[in-house]
Amino acid sequence: MAPWVDPPADATPEPAPRPQASGHRDWVIGEEAQALQEAEDHFVPPDPDFELSADRMRNLGWFAVVVAPVLAVLALVLWRSAPTTFYVALVAVFLAGAGVLAWRLPTHRDDDSGNGGAVV
Repeated sequence: MAPWVDPPADATPEPAPRPQASGHRDWVIGEEAQALQEAEDHFVPPDPDFELSADRMRNLGWFAVVVAPVLAVLALVLWRSAPTTFYVALVAVFLAGAGVLAWRLPTHRDDDSGNGGAVV
């Protein structure tokens, strides 16, 4: 019945459902068996190993893009009297690394992977 409709006065409440009888698959397992079952059901994939790219130019580009700003910050903190040419060289190294990374980007997308769904 809809919640906004008042039930008739002589309506009797429905009886509570009876508990279902236990079947042949209903059993209680011990704590040890339950822990073993949970351990088997819980899969944690291993962490992937860190691998550099096989492309050395790409690795060199990433190295330049990461190391140049770190060296600039360290020089600002630790070597206050660093010459301007040092900072200009760091900027040039950073821009060269970014240029290498942009140059090594793929020029086309491989659409051979299917309909774009997850590959399992």
